[in-house]
Amino acid sequence: MARLYAAMIVARMPIGIDGIATVLFLRHEGKSFAVAGAAAGALALGSALGAPFAARLIDRLSARVLIWLAVGHAAGLVAVVGLAVAGAPSLLLPVAFLAGATLPTVSSVLRNAYATLLADQTALIPSAFALEAVITESIFVVGPLTTAALTWLFSAAAALLLSAVIVVVGTAWFVAELPPAIADRRIERAPDRHWAGALRAPGLQTIVIAMLPVGFSFCAIEVMLPAFADSEGNRQFAGVLIAIWSIGSALGGILYGARPRLLPLRTMHLWAAALVPVGMALLAVANSQLQMCFLVVVAGLPIAPLIATRNELAGVLALPGSETEAFTWPLTALVSGVALGAAGAGALADGPGWRAAVLSAVAASTIGALISVARRATLRPAEPALT
Repeated sequence: MARLYAAMIVARMPIGIDGIATVLFLRHEGKSFAVAGAAAGALALGSALGAPFAARLIDRLSARVLIWLAVGHAAGLVAVVGLAVAGAPSLLLPVAFLAGATLPTVSSVLRNAYATLLADQTALIPSAFALEAVITESIFVVGPLTTAALTWLFSAAAALLLSAVIVVVGTAWFVAELPPAIADRRIERAPDRHWAGALRAPGLQTIVIAMLPVGFSFCAIEVMLPAFADSEGNRQFAGVLIAIWSIGSALGGILYGARPRLLPLRTMHLWAAALVPVGMALLAVANSQLQMCFLVVVAGLPIAPLIATRNELAGVLALPGSETEAFTWPLTALVSGVALGAAGAGALADGPGWRAAVLSAVAASTIGALISVARRATLRPAEPALT
């Protein structure tokens, strides 16, 4: 497990590098913030929309497809660098989208493998999901710091090229560490396979619908924190606040995963969903940078448990033969919500102020929690038929 997690960290490091490195690189090449932001957005959108379809390939052809996806992602990043240097901005967006769409869905494969890898210690499965959520938060801290260091020492292009190399190395390492029974496992395509795939499961539909507004709320907080720092006359402090928020989430994941689950999975998920807007609401009372530092830790605490229980539920509720794809849809919904929240929260921060952005985050995450509660019956696994 330790080697699999280590390989996953290397393979997934691009999620913490690609976006910010793309913006910094394109700005260095003289492109506008609009072009740079659009290219970074295309990368994110491609990864969100492409993940379920990449997962379908993995379900049908085996996890070894991950290596070819990694090669495609690396080629896309190199192409982005080449196109920018060659002065061909018209191709940047479609190439960036394709690069995002081929990002290997390593985490989905690992989540699907937990039941096999931990078959003799099933009590550790919730901890495995929690640890993965903590690792993801750490990637969003280490990735931007790595990008900043390489940009300072060399250039932002070096960060993109490093991402291209490590995604191939990390993915190949990950596949090599998988037991052959998992790496070569494939699902025979049923003749009645529906175009909706994993989304036919009502419980997964609930998770996806609920995660859209939650994604909006996460983006609203990411926009709000720089606006707060700017209002305090310390714009550079925004990055520190976002990092502290991630640390709060990681701490919540550790606290959740370090001990046996005290409540049923569905109940834990509903409690985490309910606590997210509560934690965000506390941010509105901050009157100083020191207060905000403390409050963002509190606001971050329920995030990793929410993501961990969401991912575990996705696997439990998945239809047979669509497990890997099922693990990708919640993230697709989350990233789609983030994309929707960027413009709305920015307009609120520019207009009424940063507290208005906080309130929008609270409202959105409350809607997500209410959807989960209203459709909680779908979050219960179907009982096997008696024979």
